[in-house]
Amino acid sequence: MLREVSLLPVAKLPWLRFQTRYGNIHPEDFHPEATLPTEEAVKDLFSRCPHLGSCEKGKISRMEKIVPRGLRKFIEIWDTGLFDPQWTWKEEDKPFLDPEKFHIAVQTHLAGLPSKKWPPEHWKNVCKGLLQRFPKGQIHIIDPQGEIFEGDGIIVHSHLTFPQAVCLIESCHFLISVDSWSKYVAGWKNLPQIVIVPDQTSDYPHLTAEVVWRHSFRGLHPSRKNKQASRCKIVGMEASSPKGKITYTFGSMAHLQVSDILHAIDTFHFPVDGTTKGNRS
Repeated sequence: MLREVSLLPVAKLPWLRFQTRYGNIHPEDFHPEATLPTEEAVKDLFSRCPHLGSCEKGKISRMEKIVPRGLRKFIEIWDTGLFDPQWTWKEEDKPFLDPEKFHIAVQTHLAGLPSKKWPPEHWKNVCKGLLQRFPKGQIHIIDPQGEIFEGDGIIVHSHLTFPQAVCLIESCHFLISVDSWSKYVAGWKNLPQIVIVPDQTSDYPHLTAEVVWRHSFRGLHPSRKNKQASRCKIVGMEASSPKGKITYTFGSMAHLQVSDILHAIDTFHFPVDGTTKGNRS
């Protein structure tokens, strides 16, 4: 949903009226523990985008699929990245963030698909490593079950609305997530991010690495026509060559080490004092 909106430059083409349609979702097609946004939550978020209209709920016609796909393919001749929808946030959506802090969003996925869950103790060690690296760091845990992380330098956001969650990530300087919708937000804002990608075939057998790469990471593929991709570090999935086979590297989350994430963090060139200066380039 967020990916589809950001694949087209809806804010750059004001003379076109883009329409969104909330399709029929069949719960039986999803894992029992998958968290799905409600129709109301989606409409609430999209109401913040003045460049989007809304169609009645129902089946999407063949032509409604062909036109935006064709437009995207045409755009990819010049730009393969994601586009900022440029939301118009309400005051209740905006987080209060200390301007002197380096704000880090961490989406821990304690709630959600089993294949994306990692022991809380590992996440605590990642947070500890972040605060050691960024003396002025402020960690924002985005998880409905994240209360166990509450502590010095850590704020837990467990009851955010969809607009509040998107606005918070847009307002941060760095994101760590487990292959979730948040990667698109960081992508269109050109934020440095680490996306952990475990083997998800235990939850959805069709989600091979090739499928995840082609579908879920469209707009974030490394390319000379996509400057955003250089700020997206993927842990758990890689290609054997620029156009080679895509594979999962560590398999399940049980094999992921805290050191893997800390090493990925260290590949970014942040200011040594952990301030926000220079991190929006």
